[in-house]
Amino acid sequence: MVASSYGQGEVSFANYAFEAGGQLSAPVTFAAGSPGGIGGEYVGSEFTATLLYEYGTMTSYSVAPNSASAFFGADGGTPASTGSGTFANLNQPVLIPGYTGGQISFEVLATGTVAGHAYTGTSAPDVLPSIVTVAEGTAFGDMFNNGAPGTYLQSWTVATPEPSTIALAGLGVASLLALRRRK
Repeated sequence: MVASSYGQGEVSFANYAFEAGGQLSAPVTFAAGSPGGIGGEYVGSEFTATLLYEYGTMTSYSVAPNSASAFFGADGGTPASTGSGTFANLNQPVLIPGYTGGQISFEVLATGTVAGHAYTGTSAPDVLPSIVTVAEGTAFGDMFNNGAPGTYLQSWTVATPEPSTIALAGLGVASLLALRRRK
């Protein structure tokens, strides 16, 4: 890779791509046990995907600027029929500031609200050997490493926080307020 004085990389931010070997996709579904019996169904347009990145191996992350992308379709549709479970940043490509070359890791955060329930889920890390820098001026890569052999972006689920998690968070806040009040 050529080092860029601008220090920016480019990547196509979508969970589907059409490569020489056919279509690759990593659709997002509701977790088993989701309220309303929608577990296993594909998420729809009330969800947003945000790209998280880290140079090298994922230990912490930064949010890629302007990466918020809406999902297509409606809950319960399929990727083939309505685009449900899939997203794409239509302002392609997403720029990764400070990238000049080498391995880069991505995760995708999916969030949305359905029937009053907030859902969230994060993909497994997607580690790419490199992405194109702005200085190279060539076509940018995608979340599947342009179809090269390997394991890249995989499907994942979104879930609501368990009631016990919410209750524990509430108890923690109440305890902090009580301690503050004592002082």
